[in-house]
Formats: sequence, structure tokens, C-alpha cells
Amino acid sequence: MDIAGLIQGINKHKNLALNIGIIILSLTIANVIYGNQRGIMASLKENIDKETRKNKILSSIGNSDKTINYYKESINKKDLSSVITHISDIAGEAGVQIVSLRPKEEKKELLYKRYPFELAVKSKGYHAIGKFISRLESDPDIYLVENMEIRSAGREARAGELALTMVVSTIILQ
Repeated sequence: MDIAGLIQGINKHKNLALNIGIIILSLTIANVIYGNQRGIMASLKENIDKETRKNKILSSIGNSDKTINYYKESINKKDLSSVITHISDIAGEAGVQIVSLRPKEEKKELLYKRYPFELAVKSKGYHAIGKFISRLESDPDIYLVENMEIRSAGREARAGELALTMVVSTIILQ
């Protein structure tokens, strides 16, 4: 082949070679753009996942706040006179007799106030005392037995009668 034939072949296929070059260049550019977009999409999905986790945590915190407020409202629905009445009712159900019930000085803690009561009780036996303490501590109004002393009720008492002195506290959340 001579040079004239070579030039004639190049002129004949120059549009085809130019088109192939443009196609290759376009594919290379498209591949670069696709790779960048894929990276951006992965980053966006990661951000969406982070935000979804944050939303779940915030929702959980919101539910916790609602639960805390519910308990706070239900615990704080009592006043001191109703506490005395309620303790008297529990004593009656347990079969013990309240001899005295005196409020003591309130104690302020970081998140709540504790209201202690000094309580003197007479009972016919240990079972009634156990029933009384069990009902106090399992009551939804939250009573805490902090100090307790059991002894014989004394000479003028009936045989087997017991005296119980104790400090019972209730709390009110702040």
C-alpha cells in the first residue's frame, strides 16, 4: 500500500474513528460521574441511617419523659392527710391497731422530698405485722419502712400481743 491509499483510507474512516473516540470519551466521563454519584448516594444513605437512629433515640427519650411524668403525677397525687388515712386503712386490712402516727420533719433530696412518719402499732401476732409491712411496701403510693422495732406490748396487754414502732416514709417527686 502506498501513502496515497493510506490517506484515502483514513479520509474514508475518519468520521468513524472520530465517533469511536467521542463514544470512548463519553463513556469515560459517564463512568467518572457515576462513580462520584455512587459515593454521594452512599454518603446520603449513611446520613439517613444516622438520622433515623437519632430519631429513634429521641423518640425513646420522649417516651421516657412521658413515663416519668406519668409516674410523677401518680406518685404526687397524695397529700399528707391522705397518707395518714391510707396508712390507717392498710393497718385495718392487715389486722393491726395504730396507737400513734406522728409526722416527722420532711427531708429534701435531689429529685424528691421524703416525708417520714413515726408509727406505733399493736398487733396480736407476727403474721399481722408481716402482712401490714408487706402491704405498705407493695402499695402503689410508695411507702418505705426505714426503721422498725418489735417488742412485747407490755404487762397490761393481752398474752402474745406485740408492739411495733417504726418509721415509714413516702416520697413526692420534685
